[in-house]
Formats: sequence, structure tokens, C-alpha cells
Amino acid sequence: MTSSLFTMRPVAALALLASATGAQAQLAWAHGDWQLVCDNTRTCRAAGYTTESATLRSTVLIERTAGPGTPLSLSWKVEVGESAAEEIRPPVQLKAGALSLKASQPTLGAEDSAKLVAAMLNAPHLGFEKAGSRWRLPLSGLKAVMLKMDEAQGRLDTPGATVRKGSRAEAEVPPALPAPRPRVLAALSAQAADASTLPLMWAAVRERGCWESLPDSESPSRAAERLDSRTWLLVRECSRGAYQGGSMAWLVSTTPPYRPKPVSFPTSQKGETLNELVNLEIGHGLISSAAKGRGVGDCWSSAEWGWTGERFELLSESSTGLCRGFAGGAWELPTYVTERR
Repeated sequence: MTSSLFTMRPVAALALLASATGAQAQLAWAHGDWQLVCDNTRTCRAAGYTTESATLRSTVLIERTAGPGTPLSLSWKVEVGESAAEEIRPPVQLKAGALSLKASQPTLGAEDSAKLVAAMLNAPHLGFEKAGSRWRLPLSGLKAVMLKMDEAQGRLDTPGATVRKGSRAEAEVPPALPAPRPRVLAALSAQAADASTLPLMWAAVRERGCWESLPDSESPSRAAERLDSRTWLLVRECSRGAYQGGSMAWLVSTTPPYRPKPVSFPTSQKGETLNELVNLEIGHGLISSAAKGRGVGDCWSSAEWGWTGERFELLSESSTGLCRGFAGGAWELPTYVTERR
């Protein structure tokens, strides 16, 4: 049985997908303590962190949508403690170089975000101060990541660039790419006759590698859902680890000989599909996967697919990034987004 678990891939390993205009549509890149992730609409998010060993953890997220003249948005988080982390609440005084401003919310307004990012580019660290306590976020790697964001969004040498400003017309900055708009169909309710038909559908599945990897004696999880008048979805657990398992799925006709067909799940990487998903769940014509990566903070990657009448199409894909001790991750970093109809 050939399969590929949906697990969080190293940031540097994700491929670049170039748009027709030359600006990159998707990008995942890391430098120092900073990482950059741009989704398929060219919205980019840069996140910086303290080290994994720090007991005073801080992180910043800088977000910008594509297109001429769009503003920067900066969000921040500070946690103290180890097992039972305490999140520091606003207001907090933020300091970078000669700039000091009061953050009354976890996300700054556009004007304060622009001022703070500009000051951070030439500062060794970002300081957080509250009630006499001080924390520092190293800024090594920030300038390189923001330069890469300018490049990914086609802003280099324009007045609106964050790092490498110039006289090239702002109107030349490529617009945001439209998000795909898949039409997801709701699943149908099961019928009374389905109880006797389902065992026959399961018996028709001939790819027995799943059963060999995880025999019925191990009580693998199973699920089934009627997608439409002609098609059922069958799901069976095929592998099991210490804290999560992998499952396969089949599309099965409602009439003999049932013709089970393994589901291949598309990803945001062109030509890449997955046959086995981690922590697979189904419901209402949707399939989701959420995989926990090992390490400090237990980072997550997740994706969702929807039934469109012929196949399951990718609806979303994201990860929580580097985590760096923030339980479950500090930020959600999408690599693929859609607008459902």
C-alpha cells in the first residue's frame, strides 16, 4: 500500500508557485528566528519568535494582503511560565530603537503597525514592558523576511515596499489573486436500506494493504457517509501511532458491483496528492485532517476538502508554523484559502 501522511512539512521544503505576473502566489521561507508564509491569494504573513528554550516567550505576526497601497498589520503575544503558560494581556509598551508606543490591543492599527515595523527593521530587538517587567524579541532575520515579502508581492523598488523602497509606480504592484470558489455539496441522509448495503460495500474494497497494516482485531476506526444518490464515502483507519493515526478513504457506488475507488486528496503543491490522512474526520460532505508535529509546543498542520459532485477538492490548508514553545502554535499561517459557495 502506498500512502502519504498529511504531516507538517519543513518550511524551507515547500515549493514556490509563480503567477503569470511574476509575483509569487505561494511561498514558505525561513531565516533566523523568522518565517514567511504567503497563501494562494498573495496574502503574506511573517512570524518571529524567541528561542524554544526561553521561559519568557514572545512572538510577532506581521500580515499584509497583496495589491497597491495595502497596509501592514502587526499582532503580538507574550507568554511566561513553562507548563501552565500565562499570556500577558494589553496594555503593553512596545519599544524598538527610539520608538515607544502603547499597545492597547493584541493587534495594532495600520498607522502604529507601519511605524513599529519601520523601527524594528533597524533595531536589535523588540521590547515589551508591563508593570515593571521586560521581555525582548530578537529581530535577527526580520529584514530578510520582509524583503522576501516585498519580492513575493511584487513591491520591490516601489514607495510602498517595506524594505527596498524606490520610485517604481505603486500601480505596478500586482493585485491580490482571487480565491477559488468551489461549490461544496452537502451530504445526503442515510436511508433505511443502507444498513444492509454497507457491509457489501466494505467487502468490495480490494486494496487490502490497509487491513494488513491494521487488522480488524486492532479495532480500527471506520466511518461512512452517503454523499449523493449514487455515491458513498467509506473511511478506515490504516495506521496508528502513539498519539494519532492515518486513514484511507474510498468512493463507492450505491449499486453492485460498487466499484470502490481510493480517494486521492489534492494539496496546494501542484501535482502532489495524498492517499492517507492523519486524524481524518468526515461530516456533511467535508473531510478534514489535523496532524500534530512533535517538538516543543506540538505544532499543527491542517487541511480540509469538500465534495463537489465528482471529487473532493481542497478548501483550505495551513499550519501553526514554528510554534517555539507556544502550545498548539501562536499563529495560523494559511498556505491555501478558498471562498465557498
